[in-house]
Amino acid sequence: MRIAAVIPCYKVREHVVAVVEGALRHVNHVFVVDDCCPQGSGDVVRERFPSASVTVIAMRRTAVSWSHEDRLSCGAGGRYQILVKIDGDGQMDCDYIPALVQPVSTARRTTRRETAFTVGSTSR
Repeated sequence: MRIAAVIPCYKVREHVVAVVEGALRHVNHVFVVDDCCPQGSGDVVRERFPSASVTVIAMRRTAVSWSHEDRLSCGAGGRYQILVKIDGDGQMDCDYIPALVQPVSTARRTTRRETAFTVGSTSR
């Protein structure tokens, strides 16, 4: 099962490299959504991760709405069966990704159009 992470980036320059590194331990690909970050978070990711495993998508300033509403386009064409949204500020522990995707990866769906999801929280 192929898994991709979607990481919105706005004013997260000091955290985003560690978040991408953490996500890459558990997913096949990372999409970084640069919402015109004034700190150049997307540029930092581009320089640090020139590999095919990380894609930086430059957007007009739309806040995190793109990653919430349109993130499914990253999985278009069936390349990724599971998409995980991770905040770029480091508040989410990427080592929880396997536990987060486990219910989705084992969910029984009767048609290809059905979806399953889980929601993680940083609250305790």
